[in-house]
Amino acid sequence: MYKTCVLTLAFCASTMHVAAQFQRMSLKEVLGLGLPVVEVVTVDSVMPTATPVDHPEGGSGFSVTDATKVPGRLAIWVPGPRLVYSSGNYAKDKSGMTIKIRGNNSARRRLPPYKIKLQRKADLLCRGDDAKYEDKNWLLLKETWNTLATPIGFKVNELLNFSWTPSWLQVNLLLNGEYRGIYLLTEQVRRNPRCRIDVDEESGYIIERDIYWWVAPLSFESDLYHWLGSNWQRYTFKYPDEEDVTEQQIAYIREAVNQMEEAVVAGEGYAEYMDVESFAAWTLGHDILGTYDGGGANRYLIKYDDTTDSRFHMGTMWDFETNFYNRDEWSALHTYYGHYCPWLFPARDQSFRHSYVQQWHTISSVLEKEMIIFLDSIAATTSAALDSSRVLEEKLHYREFKSVADNVAEAKEWFHTRIAWIDEHIAEIDTTDIKTGIVGITEKMPTSLNVKASSLNCYDLSGRRLSVPSASSVSSVLPKGVYIEDGKKRVRK
Repeated sequence: MYKTCVLTLAFCASTMHVAAQFQRMSLKEVLGLGLPVVEVVTVDSVMPTATPVDHPEGGSGFSVTDATKVPGRLAIWVPGPRLVYSSGNYAKDKSGMTIKIRGNNSARRRLPPYKIKLQRKADLLCRGDDAKYEDKNWLLLKETWNTLATPIGFKVNELLNFSWTPSWLQVNLLLNGEYRGIYLLTEQVRRNPRCRIDVDEESGYIIERDIYWWVAPLSFESDLYHWLGSNWQRYTFKYPDEEDVTEQQIAYIREAVNQMEEAVVAGEGYAEYMDVESFAAWTLGHDILGTYDGGGANRYLIKYDDTTDSRFHMGTMWDFETNFYNRDEWSALHTYYGHYCPWLFPARDQSFRHSYVQQWHTISSVLEKEMIIFLDSIAATTSAALDSSRVLEEKLHYREFKSVADNVAEAKEWFHTRIAWIDEHIAEIDTTDIKTGIVGITEKMPTSLNVKASSLNCYDLSGRRLSVPSASSVSSVLPKGVYIEDGKKRVRK
């Protein structure tokens, strides 16, 4: 449900040390646009900065390092004006907050996303029950274009009955008196037993399979992803905090991941190690949205404790910038060998496929109706305020204007046609090219995943080397696209 709360965040955006000119505006002017305002004022008006960094050999993506944590105060305002939250001035562990640039490729943009860490827990979404929703960690996300991609993605996540879906609020950000545009204030993927992810404090884990592991202070590599391409994807820690993780915990969770992935590759026994329903729902959610991002999609794996019957669960879907890209085909993750689907769909144990199909039949009957209600609610409550803010963003930040009415119309059309497309193709779920696509890689896989196989010299267009066993497997296990194979350009259609 859309929350009606306002934040004015005055933050500094000399991102990557590049000076940027932003329009100074009064709080009254920004509130006049109609959205809640997050106002952030940093100590001595210091701006958060970060240094751009490129991936190592064999890695992927672009990110930042040395992101500075800047102390200050934060206030949340709603039109009226009315102050609904104030952190107070910064005093370590007592009041105020810190702000830093977050993200990877998005962190290098002129308007990057931010992480807010309060010194005292609070509910920045103003839901009325501070005791339940209090937390120190919050995010300000910036969508690439003027879209409703993340709210739509979170709504699909909710309809698929994940154990937790982040709550959010669209706000205008005022940083040190400068207008920074529309942001999505949302909860961070964190352990919080009352309102986020309730893993055991002593023996629970939240990990992410991460192509940006190389900017994290701590990561580990599973045997499967070592074989697929060392330096490509590893696992990073969301809980416990990286500075608290012990060698014993790394050894335990790495072995648990290896057991699950070996069962996935074997095509049987995987239900002993993974919650099949949540893995199938996560895949189905990306298929509903038609996402294009395979490698960069955030994959959060949750292990609630370390007891013998504890299984991995897929966490909330995240990162929806490529919603609606894959029209008339499955999402990139559905056929991408960097995810588990190419093993799970054609597996001898059909529980994953059966769960996927069953969940589709359950959600398909209500999906379009629920999305229409959701989209109409956004249009009715915020379209005027969002459109006014987007017009100003276009003027100040060179962001192409698109109205909320256009967003809503496009999304409604997508869900109407997408439901029909999946209905038409769901019967083929076990006979698509994904079934043969795994042959080229699995038949040549070492008996023990600890053995590194020789691979073809195959690169994507970002320069990342892909560990592909043979020329024939390039076209069968990689997504559609252009690749450089032994120095020659190859196109997978």
